[in-house]
Amino acid sequence: MAPIAAKSPRAVKRMINLYRLIRVGYRGDQLKLLLAEGGDGVPTYRELILALAWETGFSAASRAKLRACAMQPAPPNWQAVSLKECLDGGEAASFQEVLPHLSGLRLKRLFNAVEEVRRYSFSDWT
Repeated sequence: MAPIAAKSPRAVKRMINLYRLIRVGYRGDQLKLLLAEGGDGVPTYRELILALAWETGFSAASRAKLRACAMQPAPPNWQAVSLKECLDGGEAASFQEVLPHLSGLRLKRLFNAVEEVRRYSFSDWT
């Protein structure tokens, strides 16, 4: 996620601190789901990290576009590359760099991760 989140040392620190705040809220079976396959409204670790990278590395306008894209019903053949269409210029290029690592993401769980990050980040994703 470095091409997205590593805009500055402060951004990386913010991403880590937000992850810690979110992760401490998971207990028992929910924590196992987060660290493994996800499910029952729980995103996987990779989906949560992607949402955190978006929060710390993308502009408010891009975050709003990504959230709008993530809220759409996903076609059966949905892939993360579809989200690239929601971005402009340099942000699309940095997203392109992480795409090879995003196979297997599920849009609903990604949206759940985005909503969780919104709750803890105090940023506007609308």
